[in-house]
Amino acid sequence: MKKLGSSSFLSQWFASSGDRSAALALSTLYVHLGRTSDSETAESFARQALHLSPGFIAALELLEQVTPRARRHELCERYEAFLAHDPRHRQATRVREALIDLLLEYGYYDGALLHIAALTRLSSSRVPAQDIVRACSVPPPGHEPPELSAEFDELDELDLEPYDDDDDYEHVDFASAVAAE
Repeated sequence: MKKLGSSSFLSQWFASSGDRSAALALSTLYVHLGRTSDSETAESFARQALHLSPGFIAALELLEQVTPRARRHELCERYEAFLAHDPRHRQATRVREALIDLLLEYGYYDGALLHIAALTRLSSSRVPAQDIVRACSVPPPGHEPPELSAEFDELDELDLEPYDDDDDYEHVDFASAVAAE
């Protein structure tokens, strides 16, 4: 393990932990320690950080970096825990895509299809940004909607009565009419 300047490292950790909960602060410490450690130790620190805070993206990214290719399938459990903890996280789409890739790679097609369905539901339910809503609500010059008040005034001037179809039409049983022919 590399030697760290204890005062600068601790001050960085305290500054980054701020008002967060103890679990998240400890997870942050594990990630900082993992970034300065060898791969095996870093993997252990990242797993411990994710055990404490399953939705901590820095720990997940560290674990992705240090997990050997032969053991990538172990990331599936961590990806699912991350998505279960915070399915609307800004990195959730990337994590879900990585999970889908791993599931397909290892032949878990049913699980991959479930996450693909969730991915398409999430992308269609996103709330558009305010700029997009504003841009779509203002018509381009020359394409303003017609004034509707004049049309409604004309309809109000007409003396129309509600139409009751029970009095005007004789009800016919079509099945008996076809059988009679």
